[in-house]
Amino acid sequence: MRHHLTDTTIHKLAAPDKGNRIYFDTLLAGFGLRVTANDARVFVLDYRSRADRRQRRLTIGNIETWSTATARERARKLKREVDAGKDPLGEIEQERAAPTINDLIDRYVAEHLPRKRPRSRIEDERLLPIIRDALGREKVASVTYTHIDRLHRTVTEDRGPFRANRVLAVLSKMFSLAVKWRMRPDNPVVGVQRNAEPKRERFLSRPELDRLLDALVAEEDTQAANVIRLLLLTGARSAEALGAEWDQIDLAEGLWIKPHTMTKQAEEHRLPLSDEAVALLASIRETAPAKARYVFPGATPFKPRHSIRHAWDRIREAAGLGDMRVHDLRHSHASFLVNAGFSLPVIGGLLGHKTPSTTARYAHLSDAAMRAATKSVGSVVSLRRRAK
Repeated sequence: MRHHLTDTTIHKLAAPDKGNRIYFDTLLAGFGLRVTANDARVFVLDYRSRADRRQRRLTIGNIETWSTATARERARKLKREVDAGKDPLGEIEQERAAPTINDLIDRYVAEHLPRKRPRSRIEDERLLPIIRDALGREKVASVTYTHIDRLHRTVTEDRGPFRANRVLAVLSKMFSLAVKWRMRPDNPVVGVQRNAEPKRERFLSRPELDRLLDALVAEEDTQAANVIRLLLLTGARSAEALGAEWDQIDLAEGLWIKPHTMTKQAEEHRLPLSDEAVALLASIRETAPAKARYVFPGATPFKPRHSIRHAWDRIREAAGLGDMRVHDLRHSHASFLVNAGFSLPVIGGLLGHKTPSTTARYAHLSDAAMRAATKSVGSVVSLRRRAK
């Protein structure tokens, strides 16, 4: 039975003993009032979707916030949309089911991270919480350039330009995958301007090295101290050292064979070890369990240690090294080799550089030797001018 719904009659219609009851309007087909056993009263619209011919019921709103006339007009507008081929409730359901950034991150972690090198995985795992906190609840399809640019600026201010650019790189890859996975048609990271990243050239001086070695002796976290000693002795990247396994190291031959899955250049790297490095690793092996897999095992069983960041902060402060990063130890190792007179190709081989241009950044460290040669030539030229 239909009723003429007004602001007066909607309060008088009886509530059912259980469940709910729909009182349809006499003025507009499909428009009605749903009354529950708890006396909740909301306006609804019944319609049939043209796409799949399904009968649908869309809630417009409760009588406390909607007048009957306003709700009826809203229902009339929705019916016009249905006549035009739209499905208002279907669109709402589709929007609710649309993947969020949290969903995209979960899929990124499950499907993409396992394909990355260990160091890259660790770095991404540090950056993803920043993205979750800022954008996690946003729909993948609704994120815009403005969202990304705002996040990039915020991270730049809070965590620095380098970290902000790393976040941007992860976002760019995530949205490229979102396009591939048909979550959205484009990548909103395109066009966001990255921060300038001037090349850092920070090397340990002899006094700084001495202070660092003293700080390592005093450090309570002996495992972290040994990681740093190994970095100094080998020039390895921190992820390579942290992920090192005993079956990669031949102490008898003094050789560390890094698999392609560990190195940045994605190639096996055979690194000869100095006597000091062999002695360090041998001392670590003596105290390790017989079946130990990792040189530096982590707190989680069967996993390597993933970071020395906190220990490095303590050690760096104790040694008075200012803004020196762990990666600068690799640069320092290269500087020791250059100053000892080794050629850039040899140094590149020890560091695992794929191209000579990468090692060329250390060429200026031999300026003293070149300056001496230049002075020698200069003196000859000067003598010849005098001879004329």
